[in-house]
Formats: sequence, structure tokens, C-alpha cells
Amino acid sequence: MVGWLDNGCTGVLLAPKLLVTAAHCGDATAFWLGDEFEVRVDDEAGTANPIDEPAGSARRVVKCTPHPHGEIASGRDIAWCELAEPALDSRQIAPALLGCMRDLLTEGADVTLVGFGRDATDDAVGIKRRATATVTSSGAELEIGDSQRGTCAGDSGSPAFVQVDSGTGSEWWVAGVLSNGLAGERCGVGYYTDLSAVLPWLEQSSGVDLSPCGTSEGSWSPSVACQHAALDRDGKPTSTDVMWSTACGTAYAAPESSGCALSKSGPSSGAHFRFFALAALCAWLRRRYCPQASPHAATAQRM
Repeated sequence: MVGWLDNGCTGVLLAPKLLVTAAHCGDATAFWLGDEFEVRVDDEAGTANPIDEPAGSARRVVKCTPHPHGEIASGRDIAWCELAEPALDSRQIAPALLGCMRDLLTEGADVTLVGFGRDATDDAVGIKRRATATVTSSGAELEIGDSQRGTCAGDSGSPAFVQVDSGTGSEWWVAGVLSNGLAGERCGVGYYTDLSAVLPWLEQSSGVDLSPCGTSEGSWSPSVACQHAALDRDGKPTSTDVMWSTACGTAYAAPESSGCALSKSGPSSGAHFRFFALAALCAWLRRRYCPQASPHAATAQRM
């Protein structure tokens, strides 16, 4: 879910065809998924392209849209980029940390940082690195890390993840995207754009629902898409079953017929008749043509 962009920055997927990165990184034309690339850096052109990248790792970027006030240190240094083809199954993508989950992001909380930048002793770029760091402030921006465990040059656009043990599995959530670090320092404290603060703009401008577990305002309102990401404890995609998320409350009750899923935003008063008519039709079709299914069954296996 974390990949390398040819503008020299890191990006993280929030949907199969949509990633977010830092606005100051500028436009990108390609996105690569993988753990390590030999990279050719062209400072004059402002590009950093993998050499002999693994087959199937590249995804073409159609366009990138920066936040209209996405200056560095603005708290809104973020952009979304659309891919030509889906990069991963939606069940392998960690959702944005919102609402009741955002309450976990307090001073002293541990987060996992992932990026393709340099480290304190190595100038090589194109290597995916990870570290556990601590939140030191969660004001207008998220301040994360220190000189021992933090971000380095080339990590712009990289995500900070929160990992939660829900009792039924390990849940990963994306808390923020790196904007900048301390001036003049190679590695250290990073300042992250808080996704919860810019989510309404992300959803409105991209047209993609990025809050399947609630509303953009933060209330818990799970839809059928509110699931654990199919990731192991290192944050890598797995082929295990995906269960409904119960991170902040009752999980979504899976419909008995997969063809009758309802929108998380309930029907308006003028739509009640259509709602009940559809429910009755679904029930009749299920009895007529479908075997009984558990209302709390796991979703399908990874494709």
C-alpha cells in the first residue's frame, strides 16, 4: 500500500486507484509498489525513476490534485493522485484514521512510519524503510519522532500508521502524511498532515468515499466496506479472511445476500418506501434462489 513516486516522494493508497502524498512533491506520472528499487535520480528534471523495476510493479498516474492551500507547514500539505488501474484490492488497503479512532492519536502514542527516503547513515533512496516512533504533538499538524527514530530526506508524502489490536485481528489505520522535517537536519522530527482534518476535501474533490467506517465529520456509521485491512503485523498484504471492523463500536451487519448491501448513509424520508420495497424484493429473491448465509460471515478471500 506504500509505494514510490517518480517525483522522488512516497505515496500511500487510500483506495484501489487513489493515493495521497505531499502537495509540495508536485506532479507524478508513475507509482511503484515494492520494497526496494535501484533508483536513477535526475535533480535537474526533478525525477527519480527505478532502474529495471520488478515486472508488474508500475502503475500509471493519471493526474495529481494538490490541496488549494497545500503549502509546506500549512497543515494541508497534501495531494491525491489517481491511478489508471487499481494497484491493490480494497481489502488490502488501510483506511484513514477518523473519528473515534483519531482519539487514539494522543501525545506519547506509538505509530509506524514507512517511507523510501534516506536514513541517518545511508544516502541510498528507493529502499522502503520502517520505524516505530512516538507522537509528540497532535495539534494543527501531527509532530512525530525524534533524532533517533524519525523521518529523513526523501520521505515526503510517506504515511504514519496506527496499529490497533481489535481482539479479532490487527487493524492498521493511516493517521497522516509527511509534509516536512526540521530545517537543516538530516533526520528527526516529522510534521504530518492530519488526514482527519482534510478528509472532507479529499472526498469532495476526488469523488471517492474514504470514510467507510463513518462520516467525514467523525461519527461511527459503518458500511459494508468498513473492514479490517488484510495485512499482517508488519503491514504487508495477506490472503487471510477480512472481517468487519469493530474498532469503535458495533460492526456492520453483513447482508444475507451480497447483492443487497445498503448505503451507509441511511435513506431519506422520501426514500423509505423504495427502501422497504427493495428489502422485500431482496428477501424474496434470497428465499427463491439463494442458500441461507450467516449475517456475520467473513468477506471473500483475496482475489
